[in-house]
Amino acid sequence: MAEQACYFSAPDQALSGPIFGVWHRGAQGAQLGVVLCSAFGCEELSSHASLRELAKQLAQDGYPVLCFDYPGTGDSSDPLEPGKPLEVSAANWLPAWLQSVHLAIDELKRLSGVQQVVLAGLRIGATLALQTSSARADVLGVACVAPVVSGRQYIRELRALQLASVGAGEQVAATQAKAWFESGGFAMPGATSDALRELDLRQMRHAPAPHLLVLERDDMPSQSAWLADLAALDVNLAHQRLPGYPQLMLDPHRVEWPTAMWRAIRAWVQDLPTEPMAAMALHQTGTKLCTEAVLDEGTVGLTEYALTLNVMGCQIAAIVSRPLAQPAGADVSGHGMLIFNAGATRRTGPGRVYVQLARNWAKAGHVVWRIDMPGLGDSEPLPGEPANVVYAPNALHVVKLIMEEMRRLESVRQLHLTGLCAGAYHALKAVTHGGLANSAIIINPLTYFWHEGLSLDAPLPAPKVIRSVERYKAGLFRFEKWRKLVKGQIHVGGVLAVLSKWAGTTMKNLGREMARFLRIPMQRDLARELQAAVNQGTRLHFVFAQDEPGYPMLLSEGGRKVKALLARQDIYIHQIDQSDHVFARLGARTELLALLQDLPMFR
Repeated sequence: MAEQACYFSAPDQALSGPIFGVWHRGAQGAQLGVVLCSAFGCEELSSHASLRELAKQLAQDGYPVLCFDYPGTGDSSDPLEPGKPLEVSAANWLPAWLQSVHLAIDELKRLSGVQQVVLAGLRIGATLALQTSSARADVLGVACVAPVVSGRQYIRELRALQLASVGAGEQVAATQAKAWFESGGFAMPGATSDALRELDLRQMRHAPAPHLLVLERDDMPSQSAWLADLAALDVNLAHQRLPGYPQLMLDPHRVEWPTAMWRAIRAWVQDLPTEPMAAMALHQTGTKLCTEAVLDEGTVGLTEYALTLNVMGCQIAAIVSRPLAQPAGADVSGHGMLIFNAGATRRTGPGRVYVQLARNWAKAGHVVWRIDMPGLGDSEPLPGEPANVVYAPNALHVVKLIMEEMRRLESVRQLHLTGLCAGAYHALKAVTHGGLANSAIIINPLTYFWHEGLSLDAPLPAPKVIRSVERYKAGLFRFEKWRKLVKGQIHVGGVLAVLSKWAGTTMKNLGREMARFLRIPMQRDLARELQAAVNQGTRLHFVFAQDEPGYPMLLSEGGRKVKALLARQDIYIHQIDQSDHVFARLGARTELLALLQDLPMFR
């Protein structure tokens, strides 16, 4: 295989447990390898697919490449304070992150036999790469993309992102006992943010590596003072200001690869002077790739490994979490869980909630697969289809085939599907269109019927209309709203457009109810689909965040059938207050995890 998932760790695992990585083999006998150091949080979520593309391009150029997730991020294990569980741990993760870069370098050298490496880092990953390389003699160069020069400024940016996502009034509620620092739905211990705040690349007094490439974004002022500091060091410095960074950090389904930046990195690596492959002191012949990680959390342990499924000519990437075999040979619970991508994000889910969910379920005795659908995360697109398509035409067929594979490989007695947003949609469509499952957990779906040409960015889609109408209802009895209307501070045309769309939808739903009463078949009949799932023995659990439009859409499009199914407890509706679509607050994600852990399907 051209690429292979792997796990690696320090012998004593003093700072963290297993670290997840993906090794792109490159050419046999290569003299130089590349380690990619990713960004953190929302920046990593947006840039993951683009960095993966860079890794593939570098491997095609002949260089072995290792991508990896820092401890506490992605698919890697969580750093813990000795004797404390994760939920109360407030350890400083920065030492573990720096150690993971060292370990990634050593692992790439072990796997490929190269003697020298290049580090390529994005944002905080570039800063970690520079910090690490200064302590090593085997790092030939460092490529930095929009590096974090000032840790203090970086933390300010992360804090501003959190305020924008949850609102200034909710900032206090967004922090649990001030032990955690949150940004854009991702969390790190407060001790980690404090340590990051102290990072300052202008304090470097020695060259971090013989060769440096700094790629700055062309839409922001240059870090000229820091570049002047670098020029004064004994380093071969290359510097370019290139376009592409803003498009790299869009929402994952809209991201565009920074072609100019990736081309510059490849050209720079190719021009580096490499030493002949002579003494291979650290190359261990006969060593094997570690493809499984054992995660011990107190007295309960689990194991994780990467799984590749061949579906419709496409290599589907997944991570399997399962309980460790007990000394007495006790078996697993018999429950199998499939979790599908939330939109265009990778299989870790928003705020890494899928990782926590899978590990919680595995510790409870269940087998869990976290799936990257075709063209998303680490999965290749289906032959002839583009990448990064959230609602792909063949998604339903792919999900059904994955369900069959899990039943075949895991011998599960009960199968359950879940996902958030688009993942919820795929899970629901599978069970309403003949996919046999015992239950489906549908979290914050934004639509119940997707069709070609429909876009979440289109004017006045149903979720936006519902949100707007609910807001108008809340303002009917507020004097301030009427005062703004009289003064012309409210765009009346926009309000009328929303109300017109809402009225049309309401009339359409009334027409559906009449057609159901008269037993007239309809296309896109949610009530019929829900009944079909229930008839085959599937129980549906709908989970909605506060003010989530999918809730009123379910009631309006499903009509009286939804109320009847609720009364018979064939479907369930759960709501989580003080939360948004992706559960950006740590407290909301904690509540979601607790709810899903104790659903009645496991009793």
